[in-house]
Amino acid sequence: MIALLLIAALHATPAPTVSEPYTHAQSRVDIGDGRHLNLYCVGNGSPTVIFDSGSEVGSGTLPWDRVQPAVAQFTRACSYDRAGYGFSDPGPLPRTSDAVVSDLHALLARAGMPPPYVLVAHSTAGLYEPLFADRYQDEVAGMVLVDPSAAGQEELFSSQYPKYAANREQQLAKLHECGDDPAQKQCQLPPTMERTSAAWKDPASELESISVDGAEVSGATHGYGTMPLIVLTATQDGQAMQTTMGASKAQVAYVENGWIAMHDQLAAQSSRGVNCVIAGVGHAIQTDKPDDVIEAIRQVIRLIPIEEKPSCAAWPSPKPAPTDAPRT
Repeated sequence: MIALLLIAALHATPAPTVSEPYTHAQSRVDIGDGRHLNLYCVGNGSPTVIFDSGSEVGSGTLPWDRVQPAVAQFTRACSYDRAGYGFSDPGPLPRTSDAVVSDLHALLARAGMPPPYVLVAHSTAGLYEPLFADRYQDEVAGMVLVDPSAAGQEELFSSQYPKYAANREQQLAKLHECGDDPAQKQCQLPPTMERTSAAWKDPASELESISVDGAEVSGATHGYGTMPLIVLTATQDGQAMQTTMGASKAQVAYVENGWIAMHDQLAAQSSRGVNCVIAGVGHAIQTDKPDDVIEAIRQVIRLIPIEEKPSCAAWPSPKPAPTDAPRT
């Protein structure tokens, strides 16, 4: 699970072997105020699947290069670069969930992409797309949340991981340093992307806004009725967290159970929501096991007109036994 800690991922540069369409701008759409966001769509059909990534620097459309083409075989599939990412213009700071949701809605309208939409969100975007679905319920037909961030995660991580707060501040400091001087050697981006201050400042602002975003999403969400919803939860980052965050096995196990519980609560926002726990995969499920994400999207689309609940049968993984909170 926990590489979800965007912390570890914020300086990760996507692999250089990505497919050609993800190495340059596809369609830069004017969303107003002279700002443009990069949008990449392939395939035909309805509903349109919208992909939104986590907060990895240099990310955006890139993490979906193993999923989007496959989904385009059975419906319209679109990924985009949030403000400051990839080939999109920066956005006004702070980059809160409200700002991101407003940008995406403007992008879809200006691009002439009518609903219904199926939203697919990874990591930090798990705070954005649920808010979009709540705000525009008539436009969203389903959701797939890929190891998403959740309200309360910062408190959970801070309470159990001794090095979490210091690690977080260190990463933020590096992001701000690169934002002030992106030409520094340590400030690496994929070679096709220009080194701009926004490529670092916008992700930094998103990271700084996580707790506020979690509270905003919790306060705004009124439930999703009968909308089909699948949450995919990763469970293979515990050992790395013991080293990176100075955590004990008991602390890692407690956080893992808390992480699953948060995702259970997300899934419960719909009467047709399920949280499927996947064994043997880390936070980047769309990269490590793209077929799992494709299957979840296919299932959600199939169930939109059918009054059935999604199934976790494709991911047979027992949940860990409950654990008491270890002493810190």
